[in-house]
Amino acid sequence: MTQSSKLPDLAAVEARDAADPLRSKRDLFVLPEGVIYLDGNSLGPAPKAAFAALETAAHQEWAQGLIRSWNSAGWFTLTDTLGDQIGRLIGSGPGQTVVSDTTSINIYKALHAAFSLNPGRSVIVAEGSSFPTDLYMAEGVAATRGAKLRLEGVDAPCRSISTAPVSISPSAAPISISMAARARRPSSMRRSVITRS
Repeated sequence: MTQSSKLPDLAAVEARDAADPLRSKRDLFVLPEGVIYLDGNSLGPAPKAAFAALETAAHQEWAQGLIRSWNSAGWFTLTDTLGDQIGRLIGSGPGQTVVSDTTSINIYKALHAAFSLNPGRSVIVAEGSSFPTDLYMAEGVAATRGAKLRLEGVDAPCRSISTAPVSISPSAAPISISMAARARRPSSMRRSVITRS
């Protein structure tokens, strides 16, 4: 084993930890004593500041402000306010990012809106390899609208997006294309949606 591949001893690790410029950030969170918590993708540790914000929202804005807080506390514009904060992190400009419902709820609302914009149409076209919850939303909308759900690659033939134009049935109202499904496939395998009446 070479010198560069050896693991540092405990003293060296503790020295690095003590010198870490982010070390003080741990004090911003509530963590049980002795816990090293690295699972932040689903439920990160609670920020101490969040408790004060929750207290204000519950006891002042909700309990005292009631419906007035939609305007006075800025609830109504939180989608844009939070979107701009996230936008700074991801490199988008003001007004380009919006925080809203979950992806599933947004798909559900968008599919309903597409039917409303296209009265008389009765088909939803979606990729057969869509994320399962995307298809659950499409199935739910199809059921409530008395529509059909057609899956690309399952109910209709596939053609490469680079070699054939997309052909959509005139009865199709919304077309749902899953970005997650597209990300899973190499670009040479990505498909367009093809349906025939």
